[in-house]
Amino acid sequence: VGYVLLVLLFTVGTKPFVVTQEDFQYYREQGLIVAEDRVVVTGFSESSQADERGLMKDDVVEQVDGMPIRTNTDLIDIVQQKKGQQVVLIVQRGKDELSLDIPVNSEGKMGVVIADAPDIKEIKNVYYSFPQALLQAGYETARLSVLTMKMFIQVIFDALTKAEISDQVSGPVGIAQMTHQTTQNGNGFDILKLIALLSISLGAINVLPIPALDGGRFLSIFFEVITRRRPNATWEARIHGFGFILLIILILAVTFNDIVKLLQ
Repeated sequence: VGYVLLVLLFTVGTKPFVVTQEDFQYYREQGLIVAEDRVVVTGFSESSQADERGLMKDDVVEQVDGMPIRTNTDLIDIVQQKKGQQVVLIVQRGKDELSLDIPVNSEGKMGVVIADAPDIKEIKNVYYSFPQALLQAGYETARLSVLTMKMFIQVIFDALTKAEISDQVSGPVGIAQMTHQTTQNGNGFDILKLIALLSISLGAINVLPIPALDGGRFLSIFFEVITRRRPNATWEARIHGFGFILLIILILAVTFNDIVKLLQ
């Protein structure tokens, strides 16, 4: 289903699939993404005085001592030359533009955590002929499937080793919220695109060799073909039952995470 929908979308025209930083850079270089470079404050160190001087999280740094800032490297290079002094930051906060005096320590740091956060102005549609759409849809289906598998495995690994779920992961509640937003703000093609992504993601996860999933069943069949004997039915049932319980716990944890994000 996902592949067929992608063929349709690529034929009639759709926004490119941007799921990694490399995707963003590629489509920006191709002129399909129009964005303005920005440097955004994302946090402060414990010893920082910048927040006491009025700097806030999510402020956009436009200038340092009259020099325009486009990337975090621009800011770091200028601040490094002001060790033990102070710099004048011009920041954008909402619709307001503020001038702030921020001290720089002897190491050439303000104690401010910054990040490049391009402001996307426009994302243009991509169009393919029908033969090209068949190939591009196949490529995107395979690429998105691999990315989904990697992310799902990473989620399981983090849950088992760190007892945490990434905020970038969405479960039933998050998907419902995303669907609601798409239906409210998007058009029919945006809805089809979301359906295609969900279909590909669910299919990719389902073929992983994990107990209780179809991939786990395929693994049992593969074992039987190679060894020419059936796995022990009792142990197979126990393994799949244990896997099912773990999946339910994971779903509950992701759902709880979704609810917390929704309330925030």
